[in-house]
Amino acid sequence: VEKKGKAAKDNQVTFDFEGSIDGEKFEGGSAEDFKLVIGSNQMIPGFEDGIKGMKAGEEKVIDVTFPEDYQAENLAGKEAQFKINVKLVEKSKLPEIDDEFLELFGVKEGGVEKLKEDVRKNMEREIKNAARSQVKQATFDALLEKNEFDVPNAMLEQEIDRQRNMMMQRFSQQFGANADSFDKDMLPNELFEEQALRAARLGIIVARVIDTKGLEVDQERVESFIKEAAENYEDPAEVIEYYTNDKQQRANIESVVLEDQVVDYLIEQGKVTDKEVSYQDLLAAQQQQAM
Repeated sequence: VEKKGKAAKDNQVTFDFEGSIDGEKFEGGSAEDFKLVIGSNQMIPGFEDGIKGMKAGEEKVIDVTFPEDYQAENLAGKEAQFKINVKLVEKSKLPEIDDEFLELFGVKEGGVEKLKEDVRKNMEREIKNAARSQVKQATFDALLEKNEFDVPNAMLEQEIDRQRNMMMQRFSQQFGANADSFDKDMLPNELFEEQALRAARLGIIVARVIDTKGLEVDQERVESFIKEAAENYEDPAEVIEYYTNDKQQRANIESVVLEDQVVDYLIEQGKVTDKEVSYQDLLAAQQQQAM
């Protein structure tokens, strides 16, 4: 909406400008009805600062200096003057949260309270998953720190191949190409050795704990895992049916759940220190871990 006052951060300003260097106009230095959001940093340094505080109908000349590494070499490092004529200053206006607005986000029943409930549930699920991921990471880090040992070459090479194939699959999904079309020489073993060694050692340690403690996969936890995962999709019932009927996918989930059971057992045997973190920091840590 139109703003009567001075242009400030996050306001959109519509203006004409005319630039010159030593009194001479230069190519690309002029425009009419140009739109700029203050704070977007899309212009050269000093340009936005010169416009900030101006009102609609106001004119002035601002002095700026093109960066030394500016893409147009004939302008790089030069001082310039821009005549600015502000035509309109606008500020964002949040829409009214009503039933019509909520329908845009798929909320057709329950109104604002239903939206709040959905947001709360999503945040709780994200917190639970992120916290669980961090605890699991810390537990495995501690295990590896106290258990350094050599891994058979055959096992290490198998893990390297597995991780390389996973990366090729991600590439194929991202770029729409067949995974077989990627040249494996572009992904040498050295790229994966560190993570492959970690994964192989963890696999041996986890298998040892499962064997010595007689742990078996908890099918109730498997069902809960599938149900929680399905809640992220539009048709949860279809997802549940998929994981129930696909033996390989269910086996993958059982493997994850059994690994979680190992973590639970190890935590019970060790000393746990609680740490208070914010919602944002917890999710940021999880994203960093996934990179």
